[in-house]
Amino acid sequence: MTVATAKGACLLCGAPASARCSACASKSGVDLWSCSAEHQERAWPAHKILCGERANPARIPAFSQKEADLAWRRYNQTPAVDSQAEIQEQLKMMCELGTGKDVKAALDDLAAKASRPGAKLSDDEADVVAAIRVMNGSWYCTVPPEHAGKPPYLETFVSAYHSLTGRTSCDDIAADDILHSELCHRLVVHTVLHIQVDRIMLQVKAAQEKGEPMPADAALLKANYDSLRTFVRGAVAQKPDWPFAEPLEANLSSFLTNLGEPVLRKALAV
Repeated sequence: MTVATAKGACLLCGAPASARCSACASKSGVDLWSCSAEHQERAWPAHKILCGERANPARIPAFSQKEADLAWRRYNQTPAVDSQAEIQEQLKMMCELGTGKDVKAALDDLAAKASRPGAKLSDDEADVVAAIRVMNGSWYCTVPPEHAGKPPYLETFVSAYHSLTGRTSCDDIAADDILHSELCHRLVVHTVLHIQVDRIMLQVKAAQEKGEPMPADAALLKANYDSLRTFVRGAVAQKPDWPFAEPLEANLSSFLTNLGEPVLRKALAV
């Protein structure tokens, strides 16, 4: 990050910011901001998914053999809880219906096809890849934190992107749609907090019951929610005919409600 004279809004909290991602600016021509070194560092594990040449137009990494192998290992594990068995069954159904192949063949074929230069997955294949990623992310939530492993930022982004836009892929958007790229960057950074919503909300509840101050992450989470709303409002006002305007306006409130926004807002207002 380099300090710039231009100003923007922090990707994590929406506060005025002057630290710009130099890689995204120089390699993709998009200005993305952090308000502090702390927020830059916190956002980085997710931001790096789209940083640099992937920044604009926003393009997530192709489905990899590593992801396929992870899904296959989880498919073959003895489920520890009912939700894991449900994820396994969903994976089987998606692979068979979406590709006409069994789970192993579908996973390997999708990874091989996605890795080819200039590869273009069919709509059905893209839907299956998105479902695999969402299910890999869901599995993370079924494992105790000490055994959960690497947080699923990419997988959570795919889920959030679908919830808000109704689309399973962001890879076929017009190259000049800067608003879409900015949306993707806000959503991918949002995953840093999204993954921890349950923990934060439990801390909020405990603080309420004990009459203690709210945890710092509660205010940050609310600021992140507010910044998403501010971005969507601004984007729609700037470009009313933007293809994403209608789905974002229709889906954002329910998306944030499911993440505890009303409870959080009420708790912080006291």
